[in-house]
Amino acid sequence: TAKDTSGAQASSSNYTICPNITSILPAQGTIGQIITINGEGFKYGEVIDISISGSQVVENCIVNSSGSMNGTFTVGSQTGGTKTVLAAGQQSTSATYTFKMIPNIYMVNPCNGIVGTQVEVRGNAYTGTNTLINIDFGSTVKIGTLTGYTEPDGPGTFQFYFNVNT
Repeated sequence: TAKDTSGAQASSSNYTICPNITSILPAQGTIGQIITINGEGFKYGEVIDISISGSQVVENCIVNSSGSMNGTFTVGSQTGGTKTVLAAGQQSTSATYTFKMIPNIYMVNPCNGIVGTQVEVRGNAYTGTNTLINIDFGSTVKIGTLTGYTEPDGPGTFQFYFNVNT
């Protein structure tokens, strides 16, 4: 509100504080990693749900008296790339942020052996079910190429077998 010193003339206007995700730490990571999310500008006592690319990952974050909220979640199985994180409540408008999924080789089995040993390699968080993935081993480039698919562990995963030859 603004008014002159005599109080005879006054005018006012509304100002809305918009919710904001202030940080996601770390801002990029792999499947299975624990992520912390922080936000502000929400309504006190409001229940906030957090989703990443449409899948709910945190239920019922409670907004404190200063309008801030925080929560943690473990990144679940999904394709790689940049993802939209959404913080939504019943009373406030939604807030978004981005999180980058990093591809990861999470299993090499066995982890050592002799020439002729069959090795299984599994990876996740690749960009999709039709992504071409080249497998290199030591100094041998491209011992195999495969297409990422949704089995055995979900979207953007792969499983590859090869025999050690060098």
